[in-house]
Amino acid sequence: MEYQKGRSFLEILAVLAIISVITITGLISLSFALTQTKAHQVYEEVKLIAFTAITDGLLQQMQLNEVRSTADILTTSFEQPDLFKETEKTFEILVFPLQEKICKRLINMHGEWFEEIIANEGEGCLEKENKVSFYINNNFTATIQNPNRFKSCQNDEDCGICGICRNNICVYKDTLCPEEKPYCIQGMCQPCSEGMFSNDGTCVSCYISSLAPFAEQETCQVCPNRYFSSSSGNNYCFRCDYKGHENTSQEACLRCNLTENKRYWHNGYCYPCTGDITDGEECL
Repeated sequence: MEYQKGRSFLEILAVLAIISVITITGLISLSFALTQTKAHQVYEEVKLIAFTAITDGLLQQMQLNEVRSTADILTTSFEQPDLFKETEKTFEILVFPLQEKICKRLINMHGEWFEEIIANEGEGCLEKENKVSFYINNNFTATIQNPNRFKSCQNDEDCGICGICRNNICVYKDTLCPEEKPYCIQGMCQPCSEGMFSNDGTCVSCYISSLAPFAEQETCQVCPNRYFSSSSGNNYCFRCDYKGHENTSQEACLRCNLTENKRYWHNGYCYPCTGDITDGEECL
């Protein structure tokens, strides 16, 4: 009887199976390592952008809600992120687009530098392109200094006309708004985009030096640095640094106390804080 030399068919299959397992395991490990490296690179470059923006005085030059490119700060290894001044003490660096794997890694990398790292305005990481927001304060601490950043919710009704509740956070969707008011701002459909209000049908920046005598109250309220006043037959949208005093509601007036230009309300009028002893207690 003649015996055949070499490996049997089953032995060859077993060897190929082992090689396949090793190859697949290696590829998975390589993919994981690449994701880790990319996420860490994004994380470190965002930290450098934040540090430079503060130490070089760029944030002090920016207006509230102003958006600037970070191209002059640092040329990144990914698409250039935007810098957004959220409050006088906090700002956002928005990175887009990012793959789902990198997105998931980043939102779990909270360190002592960042208040929050949020994907897609609270909606979480998606299969396609993702926007990741890094929220930072001037002291580079993890202590949240803007508790009003996201509105908490239990259901969609808590988020207004164009908002949905995701992970107990309101997520605002432009797609839920009609064509004549295509922007979802703070749960309300508005005719103008973020940082703008409507004055006599024209979208005006919240930051220009204008009294805006034909403003709509609903749109004026989206500006963090303005208050609404119905005076002398006109609807004004005054900037909080306005030197005069006009008739308005207490609620509208005291919105300015979230800015550096504080005001106080007395007998139906909204007065600027001047440093005099006659100022209201809101000025303290």
